[in-house]
Amino acid sequence: MTSSWYDRLVNMPGSEPEKGAREILVIDDHSEAREIIVTLLARLGWATRQAATGAEGLEVMKAGRDCIGLALVDVILPDTDGMSLARQLRSEYPRLPIVLLSGQLNDESRWIVSAEGFRFLPKPFNLTQLRDVVAEMLGDAGPMAPT
Repeated sequence: MTSSWYDRLVNMPGSEPEKGAREILVIDDHSEAREIIVTLLARLGWATRQAATGAEGLEVMKAGRDCIGLALVDVILPDTDGMSLARQLRSEYPRLPIVLLSGQLNDESRWIVSAEGFRFLPKPFNLTQLRDVVAEMLGDAGPMAPT
């Protein structure tokens, strides 16, 4: 990731935060990538929570289950793969929308992600793509308490 790419993304016009907006959980082990995503989401008006590993993501989700409305999960994590983590999150929080992120998935892997019922967003993405995916996923999300 280059600073010029980062600068172009974070300096795009955003929006004001909405009152009562749900938080978005960002799980990515690369701190720079995670910070870019969090910055973009802030530009779109979203509050976030962050995690660098699958285990940390599960803990953050458990602590914030009443206010987290979407999880953005990197496919490659140091302690698990994103698909396994997404399955576990879906098992514990069946109404939680989940988007898997990666710059390294081939067409077959993308098909598997889709067949599992998850949304995929390829890296790098721009502010408009992120905004569209968040809007699509949070259109009718309800409380995320475990079942």
